Amino acid sequence: MDSTTLLGVVGVGGTLLGTVVGAVGTLGAARITSRTQAAGEEQKARREAYSACATACQVRRDAVAALLDAFDSDGFDMGSVRARIQSIDEQREAVAKAVGAVMIEGPRDVAIRATDFGASG
Repeated sequence: MDSTTLLGVVGVGGTLLGTVVGAVGTLGAARITSRTQAAGEEQKARREAYSACATACQVRRDAVAALLDAFDSDGFDMGSVRARIQSIDEQREAVAKAVGAVMIEGPRDVAIRATDFGASG
């Protein structure tokens, strides 16, 4: 093989090697981007679950506070008390669903705290 042919073969080999290295780099970058996007979506779902749980617990806590106010008021009305108790019972399912979502989406310690709050609220 003369030097011109050898130089051509080395050039083609170098081009092929560069193409392979570029393709591997592109695939690696795509994999990292895909993982970053997936992590972002997981974080978004987790935040939505936490937000829904916090809202459900807050609404239920406010309903319990309103029930206590109904007992403390001067114009005690049993019908009002019954309506507030029914409202609290209806909110139990919303709290249970929200806490369940946190248990699925979130870390264990957050789920335990949400369960404790939902049970006490």
